Amino acid sequence: MSTYIQRVETLVPETGYAQQAIGEALIRELKAEGSTADTIRRLHAHSTIRKRHSVLDDLLPEASQPPLLFGPSANGETPSSERRNQRYRDEAAYLFPRVAERLLAQAPSVSPSAITHVITVSCTGWYAPG
Repeated sequence: MSTYIQRVETLVPETGYAQQAIGEALIRELKAEGSTADTIRRLHAHSTIRKRHSVLDDLLPEASQPPLLFGPSANGETPSSERRNQRYRDEAAYLFPRVAERLLAQAPSVSPSAITHVITVSCTGWYAPG
């Protein structure tokens, strides 16, 4: 019996940031100056990544929730990795069924019961320059 990938489908969170905006946010958060700030800018400028998607909308002026990535929340505490990861899990639970629906809509000849394996790829890192 042969094994093969029948279909590939992708879905990213709605919130997206330009690579440069992420670099500038990192510089602000670290209070980086001089050569450190220059290095962060170079890393982000020379990445092949142009836009990053995130379940966190902290950097948007109209952010929907208290900050989870940078800075203190409303109670003055810096959010824990556990709180950030919970937000990720909540958003992932929303995205996974939608990507499955999209995949099945694009492959009407594939019965859901014929699917034996699903491979998912995700990145939860926030300090990866690219």
